[in-house]
Formats: sequence, C-alpha cells, structure tokens
Amino acid sequence: MERNIPNNVNFSVLSPEQIQKIHRASVTVLSEFGVKMDSARMREELQAAGAQICENDIVKVPEQLINKCLETVPKGVSLYSRDGEEIIKIGAENNIYFGAIIDVVNVLDHHTNKVRKMYREDVKNFAVLEDYLDSVSYTTPAGMFNGVDPRIASQIAFLDTCRYFTKAQSIVTAECSGFEDCLHVAQDFVGGKDKLAEKPFIMYYAEPISPFMHVDESVKRIIVCAENGIPITYMPYSMMGGTAPVTPVGALIQNNADVLMGLVMSQVIKPGASFIYGSMPTVFDMKTTVGSYGAPEFHMCVAASADLADFYGVPFYGSHCLSDAKTIDAQSVAEFEMSMMSTMMSKANLVHDGPFLDHANNITLIGLLLFDEMFYQTKAYVNGVDTSDEMIDLMLKTIKDVGPGGHYLEERSTLKNFKKIWYPKRFKRLMENPDESDLMDRLIAEVDHILETHVPKPITQEQEEVLASYEAEFMSRYQ
Repeated sequence: MERNIPNNVNFSVLSPEQIQKIHRASVTVLSEFGVKMDSARMREELQAAGAQICENDIVKVPEQLINKCLETVPKGVSLYSRDGEEIIKIGAENNIYFGAIIDVVNVLDHHTNKVRKMYREDVKNFAVLEDYLDSVSYTTPAGMFNGVDPRIASQIAFLDTCRYFTKAQSIVTAECSGFEDCLHVAQDFVGGKDKLAEKPFIMYYAEPISPFMHVDESVKRIIVCAENGIPITYMPYSMMGGTAPVTPVGALIQNNADVLMGLVMSQVIKPGASFIYGSMPTVFDMKTTVGSYGAPEFHMCVAASADLADFYGVPFYGSHCLSDAKTIDAQSVAEFEMSMMSTMMSKANLVHDGPFLDHANNITLIGLLLFDEMFYQTKAYVNGVDTSDEMIDLMLKTIKDVGPGGHYLEERSTLKNFKKIWYPKRFKRLMENPDESDLMDRLIAEVDHILETHVPKPITQEQEEVLASYEAEFMSRYQ
C-alpha cells in the first residue's frame, strides 16, 4: 500500500516573519487575556505547573510554560492497523496521509444522486469501500447514523469499523463516556491497555468551543488520551465574523492560541503525550449564516495553520474534498479539487473529512472514488521536479541525441520514465470525446463492483467475541 507521500513542492501561505507575529500574538492571548477553563482538575494541574487562575475560571498561561510544553510534546506520531502493522508514520519528513468518514446523518445515494438518511448498512458499505482504497489510510466512525440510539451510535459505528476496516481510526463521540467505551473495546480487542498504547490503531478528536471555551467535556478527552497513550487531535472550528474575528489573521491567532492551550493541557497531564494540531477557521457566510466548507479563505487558513504546526514541529490535521453543494455536481467537484490541491500542497500530515457535502451534512460513496482519482492526480503534482545531477545528465544526452526536429518516442529515457506520468483511472483523455459524459455511470458501476467483491480481512474469532459482547452490553443500556 502506498501511504507515504513526500511533498517536494515548496509551498507556504505564511512567511517565517508572519508565523512569528501570529505566534507572539497567540502567546499574548494566553498569557495576558486567558481562556475559560471549566475543568476543576485541569485548573489545579495548570496552577501547579505555573499558570495563573483568575476570576470566573479564567486561566492565564505564562510563556515559559508554553515553551516547556513545546519541548516535551512529541514531534511525530505513529498509527497502526488493527493487526499491528504501522500504517502512518509522521516525523521529520513532511509525509501526508488521507482519511475519510464512515458515517454522518445523511448519505448521498450513489444510484440516485439524491440525499436520504444513513443507516447501519451504509456504515458497513463505507467501511468496505474505504478499506479497498489504498489512498485511504484511516477513517472516522462518527456515530451519527440513524436507527440506533444516539447515545450508543458512536460505539456501534466503532464496532462495525473494527469488523470491516483494517486500517487506523480517528474516533469521534458526542460525549467523553462514549470514547471511554470505545477505548475499552480497543484495549480488549488488541489484548490490553499496554498493547494499545504501544501500537495504537485509534486516535481521538476533540474541540474547544470558540472563542476560548475549554469545556469540561473537551478537557476530559485530553486527560483520558494522555493517560492511556492515545494520540489526540485538538481542533477549534471557528467562523470568521461569527465565532472568530472577521479577518484571517484574527482567526489564525485565536485558533492557534486555543490549540496551544490544548497542547499545554496534554503535556501537563503527561509530558510526552502524543498531540496533533488541528484548526478549521472558515468564514461565516453573512448571506446564508452557514460556516462554509467550500470557501477559499477556509482552505487558505487551513494551509496557513499547517505552517504554524510545522513551526512548532507537531503533526497537523487538515481537511480535503469538502463542498457546500448537496450532490455530486459541477460545484462539488470544483470545491473537492480546490480543497484537495490546497491540502496536498500544504504541510498537513493527517487529512480528514472527505468526501463531505452540504457543509458536512452528507457523504457519498461516489465521492470516495473521485477523491481517489484526485489523490493520485495531485500526488503527481507535489512529486515536483527531479533536478538531480543524474537526471540532468540523462536529459542533456537525450536532447543531444535527438537534435533539432526529432522526436523522443523511441529514446531509452522515454521508455524508462514514461510510466512515471500520471494516467487517470476514471477521468478520460480521448482523442474524440463522446457527446455525453458517462463518468457517473462508470462510478456507480465501480462502487457496486467493489462492494460486491471486496472482502476485508476477517478479524479473529476471539476479536469478534469481544465486539459481540460489547455490542450486546451497549444495546442493552437503552432498551
């Protein structure tokens, strides 16, 4: 499987000077203005570490504590398959790995291109298709599908993902208790707490409430992850003009301060705890009041946030294949491509959410195939230009041999290198294109074929017994 994608194209949204300015402003926010901290335990831990506790549970974090925590936070993270194979390895290299979503409330039916409610069978279908695609390194069971009590939907989605998806997982739950359920399942699934901490096949996702509200539920998740050796992504989602300042720099300062706060909390609980920088500063659309997933400012700010994470030397959690359109149409494909290209060129390491439609209200199986095509398309772009001495010498020899007016079809260098060019699997480059596109029909047929033929590697009988036992317990809670 092809999962490491070094980025050989130099691309940054922020200059080193701009990064320093945003960092300094974020430190000012944390040290002079402070953030709201609901968790009594975390206030105590922070105070013991040198933070100042003020009226109304406002916590101010001195710069020296921020710097100390930046020294102890790991500069990389590794994630594994459910069988213990290393799937994701992020360190000094700027590697990038893409993930997807298993479930949300609605699904875009791939046969009708119309939205309907999502059910448990759809969760399985998404898991199977994502397991098949080499471009997907991890997925997210969100527990938002219909037909199961919402208080245990995240847990059931996680169980089915363990059954039908062999790679890594980024868990999302409505409450920390739901995550603790999933954590216990994962520990028993691999044979114990220590084994899971040694080779985690799960990471967790948590958010503060913008602006600057670090509520008890979010803080609990940081504590649980730090104490159990599970990597956590802490990602503020803010809307410029709504829950963040209206300018990109204001949103970046705010989100960066909130992320640094999460980083400090994780290191105060356990120095060396794995932490992943996440940031989603989008626009508040004044015409419609939505937080846009297709806005160019959103993807620019995500790439800028990746620059900040790179400055701190920690992994970054980006986004891809997002659209505000409801179905697969010209708008959605254009927005998919824009977000994909922006993220592939950025310094992101783990990329989530795709393929999201209707500003995160539905997902689509066909969108996964479009993502897979764009994945290899944009990968070819970021491979960059080989200017090694060996390549330059070969090209000079070839140019000399061909001479003016010649052609390169029969040259040894052509035979040796032409397969390095990206050739589309689903898009067409015909000399004569048909009058009507058959792309959608071909995508539908491909989805159906994969779902009919791909069988993910089965789990062991013992692992199925673990899952079945937990499922019976979860289901019995709210009967």
